[in-house]
Amino acid sequence: MLPSQRPLFDIPREICYLNAASWSPLPIATQEAGRLGVARKGKPWGIDPARFHSNNLNAREARRRG
Repeated sequence: MLPSQRPLFDIPREICYLNAASWSPLPIATQEAGRLGVARKGKPWGIDPARFHSNNLNAREARRRG
C-alpha cells in the first residue's frame, strides 16, 4: 500500500480534498519550482543566455524520455 503523500502537499490538516483528479493540488516542490521560475522570468536581464538555451534543451530531452 502506498504510504500517505499528504506531507508533500500544502493541504491543511482539517481539509479532506476528494476529487477525480480534474483539479488536483500541486505538490509543494512543484509550487516552489513555479515560484522560482516566475521570479527568474520577472528579471530577464539576470538570465544567462547560454543557460536559458541549455535549460530548454534539457526540458525537451526530459520530455522525450517521458
